[in-house]
Amino acid sequence: MANPSDLARIAPGANLIKANLSGAYLSGAKLPWADLINANLIGARLQSANLSGANLSGVSFIRANLSDADLGGADLSGAGLTGANLSGANLGDVSFDDETRWPRAVERAVKQAAVADENGGFRLPAKLFTPSLGHALESGAMGL
Repeated sequence: MANPSDLARIAPGANLIKANLSGAYLSGAKLPWADLINANLIGARLQSANLSGANLSGVSFIRANLSDADLGGADLSGAGLTGANLSGANLGDVSFDDETRWPRAVERAVKQAAVADENGGFRLPAKLFTPSLGHALESGAMGL
């Protein structure tokens, strides 16, 4: 498990490819532009973490707590978010693909809000927070 004090020394854009951070306490971690391709973050606690612009492709976030996390501009292509808590998370300008697995609570709304990008994947609108997604599920339309 990662020690929160160690995270203070991780520079933006850090290379954490294939890192095993399963169950790690990373609340408030500042990891903008980090490279976490295929990392294991199953059950990790990432409340209020800054993962903006990070490469999170192939990351396993199964049952992770990403509440109030900033994922703005991150790449979630192929990421597994099944059972993850995304309440209050910033998903603005996030890119993803058909392989990305979303929590049931937001999957339909995410797919309705997404627009195709130039790489054959999808991108979410620039100002999208998960409370809007929750509202979308209730109303059947994006409540931005």
